[in-house]
Amino acid sequence: MQPQLLSSLLLVMLLTGCNGSTATANSEAEPLMPVAEVAADTIQEQKMSDPVQSLPVANQATRAELTKRYAEIKAMIGEAKASELQQCRKVAFGYKACGGPSSYLIYSVAGLDEALLLQKVAEYNALEQAESQRLGLISDCAVVSEPGLILEGGVCKAGSAGDLY
Repeated sequence: MQPQLLSSLLLVMLLTGCNGSTATANSEAEPLMPVAEVAADTIQEQKMSDPVQSLPVANQATRAELTKRYAEIKAMIGEAKASELQQCRKVAFGYKACGGPSSYLIYSVAGLDEALLLQKVAEYNALEQAESQRLGLISDCAVVSEPGLILEGGVCKAGSAGDLY
């Protein structure tokens, strides 16, 4: 049963003395509607409402900007090639509505302007957070594990649990 429907039913039950009768303490007052009728009305209202219309509308310009920035970041990282594990790094990426990153990006500092990459990631994260808050989005609130790093075949990779893009 949906929370809104359940709340409506509980309220009606309290008002009717929990038995669904139409009797009231004051005989001059209008009788209360039986619980079954209120429930039917509530269900009908819920069927009539369009859930898509009640959702916030994403700003297409912001979505396009996030997509563009993501592509720039991924292009900067490239294949994350390295000759030793010490060149491998990770950075929190994205934003979950409950807080924390939605993922981690694995990259190599070999031949990369790390300061510029970190700046671009911070800007991306801030933009995604602002958009998420503007839209009132929610997330699963699961904590994304920070992955370990390994060097495999000359490429930096995640070595343990963690969500990657």
